[in-house]
Amino acid sequence: MPISNAKAKLIRRDELTENVTELEFEMINPKELNFRPGQYITIKIDNQTRRQYSISSSPLKSKSKFTVTYDKRPNGIGVNFLNNLQIDDEIEFIGEIGLFTLPDNLSENIYFFATGVGIAPLKSMIETLVLSGEYKSHNIHLIWGTRYKDWIIYEDLFKNYLQKGYIKEYEIYLTKEKVDGYKNGRLTNYIKNNDFENDSQFFVCGSGKAISGIVTALKKKGIYAEAVYYEKFF
Repeated sequence: MPISNAKAKLIRRDELTENVTELEFEMINPKELNFRPGQYITIKIDNQTRRQYSISSSPLKSKSKFTVTYDKRPNGIGVNFLNNLQIDDEIEFIGEIGLFTLPDNLSENIYFFATGVGIAPLKSMIETLVLSGEYKSHNIHLIWGTRYKDWIIYEDLFKNYLQKGYIKEYEIYLTKEKVDGYKNGRLTNYIKNNDFENDSQFFVCGSGKAISGIVTALKKKGIYAEAVYYEKFF
């Protein structure tokens, strides 16, 4: 059950790029947050306003601490609230919430597709598979897209996973520029140019427009809807 009126304090702020920030919180009450990879919290901004943010860390890394990764560009009330938080400031929230989680029965072949900060819940999922050792039973593919090279986040982490064999494939697509070593175009290009094993499962997160394009492309490849899990960020 989600915890109402949970409290945590900010202990770290990391500017990942010009537009993306990662915040780390430490639980105050209760002492632990028993979330599943892919879930989110709803932060109280004021008495009338709540905003949802995915947890980007793995519960196997820590349940007393968790991270939130967000895009600063919308410049809305929620973003301004997070931007103004200082170290040791407290937040009040409801959590853990959400059905966008890893199912109990995972296929051997798993594909993760994300755009922008949609990588946040997928990072939690992949980290959990790595830390638990479950990655040994799966072929994990991560396909992520953003506009520019300077907007890439968590690249070192996933390159390390690839090098160590924790994940089988890691591709980055840039839509607004061509850079050596990176793919150019949308994630749907990957889907059009690849075939997928019959038992594959797909986890998709990003903007509504991006998800719609990815789901449509998978459908054209003959992928059944039951094999596709997704969550829209906006």
